[in-house]
Amino acid sequence: MDLYRIGKIEAIALITIIMLNHVVLNVPKVFFTTAGSASLLNGLYVFALALIFLFIVLKLFKNFPGMDILDISHFLGGRKLQVAIGTLFLIYFISVPSFLLRNFCESLSIIYYINIPVAFILIVFVIANMLANRFGPQTIIKLNTIIALLMMINLIITFISAAPNFDLTSIFPVFGTGLDKVFLTGASNVFAFSGLSVIYFIGPMLKSKKEFNKISIIGIVLSGIYLILCVASLLLSFSCVIQQFELPSIYLIVRSLELGRFLQRPEAIFIVVWILAMMSYLSTCIMLSCLIFKKIGKTKTAKPMFYSFSALLFLFTFLPSNIAQVRFLEDVLYKYFSIILLFVTTFTILAFANFKYKRKNMKLEANKIE
Repeated sequence: MDLYRIGKIEAIALITIIMLNHVVLNVPKVFFTTAGSASLLNGLYVFALALIFLFIVLKLFKNFPGMDILDISHFLGGRKLQVAIGTLFLIYFISVPSFLLRNFCESLSIIYYINIPVAFILIVFVIANMLANRFGPQTIIKLNTIIALLMMINLIITFISAAPNFDLTSIFPVFGTGLDKVFLTGASNVFAFSGLSVIYFIGPMLKSKKEFNKISIIGIVLSGIYLILCVASLLLSFSCVIQQFELPSIYLIVRSLELGRFLQRPEAIFIVVWILAMMSYLSTCIMLSCLIFKKIGKTKTAKPMFYSFSALLFLFTFLPSNIAQVRFLEDVLYKYFSIILLFVTTFTILAFANFKYKRKNMKLEANKIE
């Protein structure tokens, strides 16, 4: 799978599509479980943490323009470290989407397709993903840009339509179940900013390397706004009872909307958009997996690998035996795997790589003086 150069809007859409799909399902519910009525405050707090972390990461990337985390890993620890980090990200981009897909298909089965086996619905998504990757990154990225825009419009309509029914008393008590839940335990909810996973790889793909910082900031800010609006909509519409529902969080709001006399059940339209977004998300993850494999495998092309990665993703969806295990894997494994990989491991590599870079430059300058 050859590298395709992308523009600013396309890059921002790639960053946001990762988070949008997780927010549609159960990421907001994690905020309610952690902070209760302070879920909105917790959302604003982790948004601030994500931005601070992003600015630090961008500062660390400054000495490595046009490079991704795999290139930097190779600079720091050679081929072995590059392969190790690449393998971790391959596991991330295949396992996490598989659990999300299983959750989404289980929800679709409950809502609309009770008589259709979940396995059949899963196959449809996997085939769509294979077809998209068959046409290549250019098709995936361009379609993803359109779908990400539709998702944004989807959210704005949802928020505005639900606003008249908001109950502002839902934010009380302001600190929910305690300050520690909001600012200490709640700090782990920064995992929701999974769009960072794309930022680590997007550098070599950009048409203009100078736009890297701007694209990263805009992508995370848009993701943060999306998250805050979703959490606010749920909190002010349903308060903390959201924890008792098993269906996707945002669906609860959409299900109660009436957009005029002739569109009293708009949820079908919204779900079509979510289905397209899920397909785009899966295609993006497999595309990134192929690009990672190409680099760590030193192959000229990894295009045929999308069949293998898609099949592996499909098999991973059957690892959980029931929906309770799916939710556990999403709420626990995905959460802490994301924190360890995206916020700890990569940060450590960037920090030590910068230390090595500065030390190397100091030696060069010392040799010039001599």
